[in-house]
Amino acid sequence: MRARTNSRISMTHTNPRRNKSVAALATLAVAFAAALASSPTPASAREKWTPEQAWSWYRDQPYLFGANYVAGYAVSPTEMWQADPNTPGANTFDLGRMNFELARAQQAGMNTLRTTLSYEVWKADRAGFMNRLEQFVVASANHGIRPTFILWDDVNFTYGSHTPNKQPYLGEQADPTPGVHNSQWTGTGGSAVIGNPQNWSLPNTDPSPGAGAQTYVQSIVSRYAQDDRVLMWNLYNEPSNFGISGGDAGRLIRASAEWARAANPIQPVSFDVWGGAADGIAAAESDVISYHNYSGPASTIAGVKGQLATGRPVFLTEWMARTFGSTIPDILPELHDLGVAAYNWGLVNGDQQTHWPWGSPPQTDTTEPPLWFHDLFRRDGTAYLPAEIEMYQHYRLLDTALRSADSRVIAIDNPSFEANDLGGVPDTTAHRVFDGWTITRESGAWVGGTIVPDASHFDEPVPDGEQAMFAVDIEIAQTLSDTLESETYYVLQVDVGHRNGRSLPDYDFDLFAGGVELTPLTSALSNPVEGQWTESSKVYQTAANDPLAGQALEVRLSSTGFETFFDNVRLIAVNSLDEIGVTSDLDRDGQITPADWSLFLANSYTDLSGYSPAQQFLRGDIDRDGDNDYEDFKLFKFDYIAANGAAAFEALFAVPEPSAASALLIGVGIAAWRRTRRRRIA
Repeated sequence: MRARTNSRISMTHTNPRRNKSVAALATLAVAFAAALASSPTPASAREKWTPEQAWSWYRDQPYLFGANYVAGYAVSPTEMWQADPNTPGANTFDLGRMNFELARAQQAGMNTLRTTLSYEVWKADRAGFMNRLEQFVVASANHGIRPTFILWDDVNFTYGSHTPNKQPYLGEQADPTPGVHNSQWTGTGGSAVIGNPQNWSLPNTDPSPGAGAQTYVQSIVSRYAQDDRVLMWNLYNEPSNFGISGGDAGRLIRASAEWARAANPIQPVSFDVWGGAADGIAAAESDVISYHNYSGPASTIAGVKGQLATGRPVFLTEWMARTFGSTIPDILPELHDLGVAAYNWGLVNGDQQTHWPWGSPPQTDTTEPPLWFHDLFRRDGTAYLPAEIEMYQHYRLLDTALRSADSRVIAIDNPSFEANDLGGVPDTTAHRVFDGWTITRESGAWVGGTIVPDASHFDEPVPDGEQAMFAVDIEIAQTLSDTLESETYYVLQVDVGHRNGRSLPDYDFDLFAGGVELTPLTSALSNPVEGQWTESSKVYQTAANDPLAGQALEVRLSSTGFETFFDNVRLIAVNSLDEIGVTSDLDRDGQITPADWSLFLANSYTDLSGYSPAQQFLRGDIDRDGDNDYEDFKLFKFDYIAANGAAAFEALFAVPEPSAASALLIGVGIAAWRRTRRRRIA
């Protein structure tokens, strides 16, 4: 896989080729010293996270994906959360229905949902709202879901001829207009809050518009600030949308960031970057990036990569609009490959009617549109497109397997097609040459071979090394030295390239034992953006006393047309789903101690290519890019200081270092750091 900085454990599995000399290590020690000097002990007050803090938190998470969630019975946040028995039509909070829909998220393998709260309901019934919120958090946890909460929302679809324009309001909500997308969504906060900053600090019992805004944020965030059941505070959805000025939205962003961080939350704080007038302020106040993009694959992935360039974890908190080309099969594999958390819109189709597209007019025939715009499940809980749910389930199992310590790499000869060295000359090919592989099917004289792709083939580097296989209606196979084991998961992965200017033909890759093709438990065949590479993967599970146990394993790659590119074939065996622990806790004892430092040093700048991703992590590959290097040192240092203090970290250098190269590198670095500290004291 591409060795991407800041990628997730399940995305990167190769060891970049390095030949570092002692001189290079000594040079790098200067950078070590700068890093040591520039990272103070974390402040007691909660400020905006540094990139290191954000990544430290993010890498402790499994791969995060879910949906935007509005209860199916609700046309607005008000209707989702209010429970006023004294007002007809206003007692609508329905935990039973929520549990049914949360079960659908769990069924899909989701581990988080993004949902909008209601300032209006909180202001009118603070105690009741907080009680209902806790019920929702408990129900979510029971289904393995950690919610992300939105507290303000500028989106308001009550415009046009279908309904009078409304600000968020209490009481019975208007019925949805048949066939109109999100016809009665009013958001939360609205002009009452945006337009009255002078009232934000007043108590919620004050009747003034916007009163209690500060307490609304602080009471909710502080209630869950140290509670891991809540994943993230995505405080403001699409600030400055629907006519709100960037300045007004920016004022509420800054205030909300200050209010939330006063509670010192363990969760990240974020504000949406979506193309609005307040994007700059939103990004500047965010611990992690919350990004929206509903366009097709090429534009979405380009936008996501642009956000990753900020150096912070990225959450694609809104995406998936089928009629725009924003589809799960075409985009989810690349999001997973990039390590980007994702929330499609939405979960279960309901009174929001978001299966109809934006701008849809009122309908007389309201059966359903030819192709749903949003949503994964029908109201009865059946999947709209079962293949989408199966892909989500695949990535949950894949991530769990690749985060399992009880795993090992199965050797494949020439997995990245580097054995036949073509000298690095772009567009050089060796026809029908695949050392270690055997052609088992071919059609025609030109079947492919090994190639050095050039800039006209792809817009990004080959995932591993310089060479790849190009396949033209051919199948190749390799019989491995390992044999099938019973009660074992097998993860087969291959990077697939979509050449510029060509259609990607049908392709496949399979695992055999004793000549018998195994049936995958789950799979995801990617459809890479033109000019790019994306990982495809399959997960297999063998039975107890499997009849094929002891038979030789075999991997096959195939293409049915002109032309598929393959690279970086990997096979990992997982004997038990025993997930690794937290960042920098390399010995998995629940603490970051000198024992973890010893493990880190022992594996610094060693070859980790023969280990599984989880085993690489346990040897100090903290940024999950396939090696243990200076970038990993910076992250380990940050985690250690956060857990034990700066003095404890400096004391580590009294511990003998097991690696000579590491000793030189870090010894020079710590000496420089100490000299810097003495100069500052003097």
